[in-house]
Formats: sequence, C-alpha cells, structure tokens
Amino acid sequence: KPDDGFYRLGLTDHEKHSAFVARVSEAFAQEHAEATNANLGTAIISSEHLQLRLTSDEMVERVACFLAGFFTSIEVIIYLRPQADFTVSIASTASLLGTKIDSEWFDDETKIESHLDYNELVHRWEKAFGGSNVKLISYKRAPSLVDMLIDRFGVDRAGTSNIPNLNTALSVEQIALNNAVQIPQFNDDHALNRNRSIPYSLLPKGDRLSIGLPTAQRIQNRFVDSNRELATRRDDIDFDDLTPDWSKYDQPSNLHLLDQQCL
Repeated sequence: KPDDGFYRLGLTDHEKHSAFVARVSEAFAQEHAEATNANLGTAIISSEHLQLRLTSDEMVERVACFLAGFFTSIEVIIYLRPQADFTVSIASTASLLGTKIDSEWFDDETKIESHLDYNELVHRWEKAFGGSNVKLISYKRAPSLVDMLIDRFGVDRAGTSNIPNLNTALSVEQIALNNAVQIPQFNDDHALNRNRSIPYSLLPKGDRLSIGLPTAQRIQNRFVDSNRELATRRDDIDFDDLTPDWSKYDQPSNLHLLDQQCL
C-alpha cells in the first residue's frame, strides 16, 4: 500500500517498488547467511512500522511468508501502551515527517484508529503467526525494549555501553514551527519532510505538548470496548495496562499554540 515512506524512497511506480523489494530481499538473505556462518542463532527485528504501516491481514501474511524462508521458529513481541499516551508520543514523529499536528489531527479518527485498535492489531499477527507465537508486553510495566531483550537473552551488561535515548519528544513550540514551515509535496497524505535541517538542539526546548484531559479521554474512549475484549481473551495483558494514568493530563491543553504563524 503506497504511503509517504514510498515517496521518500522514490518509489513512485510499481516497477521501482518491485526493484526495491528485490534489493531488500537480497540484502536480507546476505545478512542472514553471514549471521548463520558466524553461528548466530537468534535474530531480532524491531520496527515500529510493523505496527503502523501493516494495516491488513494480507500485509502481515506477507511478512510471515518472507520470514518463513529464513527462520525455523518466530516469536512476535507486541508492545502496547494506552492509546491516548501513544497518540501524544507519535505526534512528534508525525510532525518531523511533515504532518500538520493540531487539534483537528488529535480529533480525526481516521488518522490514528487503523493502528490503535489493539484487539484487531493483535488478531492480525495471531492469524499470520499463530496465537501461541505472539507475546504482548505492557509498556506501562516494561517501558524499555532494550532492558527486556538484555534480560531475555542474558546479556552481560558490564560488556555494554550506555547509549542515550535520542528519540525525545518535540516541544509544542517546535511542532508549531514545523507546522509553519511545511512545504506540501504530492498531496496532503504524502507530504515529504522538509524540516530535517531545523537545528532543534540549538533551539529553546519550550513547553511539553499538552492535549488536556478532555481530548485524552475522547481518544481513549474510542478503544475501551476493544481493549476490554483483548484483555479478556489474552492472559498477558490487563485492561489496566491499556488505561492511561489520567493524572498526566491534569495540565490544560496548549494545542492552540500549534496554530501560531511563527515564520
């Protein structure tokens, strides 16, 4: 399914896409062969796009078929956090990719609902890989994927270096700046990111984006029923795991600042 990622890679027709698929497949096979020759027994593939970009059964099935050619056993790990929290988190990433983030974006169900119905999401991966091969992890209880993997595989922490987290959220002023300097390309859904040259580290950090309690509750209320259904049918996630800590939304909304004409 074409998306903005295709355009950033220059994949503007089926021929270019097919050539890209062939290159990626060949590179993956080569890397797998090198790892096998080095007697490495486990591969870890981590990408948020597996959740955000693969929105149909067919797309996830393609992943399963691709991986089946390389691995004898596969476990799918899905991190889940309350939808209101997740929406605030991805606002920065979406802004950096050229999306206009404002109050309308937070209220537009079509922008976020396709990948935040966790019951439907988990079912897609269960269908492709088998329910027993899918493991759900609560972000509220275990927010660090790296720590989980270190513990899972018994990695000696003494032999590792501490890598700082560079995926920090943009401030409300920085998102407003992105909104003001956007240069739409192709169409509204496939805007190319033109903001990478902004030196965020040299700018004042500004205030944290706050959507306010009413907006957070509106977002979360869309998923109460599906969250409850998922928690009922799975024994590795609780309904409370998918419920926000509402005290985080005590601050009044500052979404109005995102419409500043700050050019």
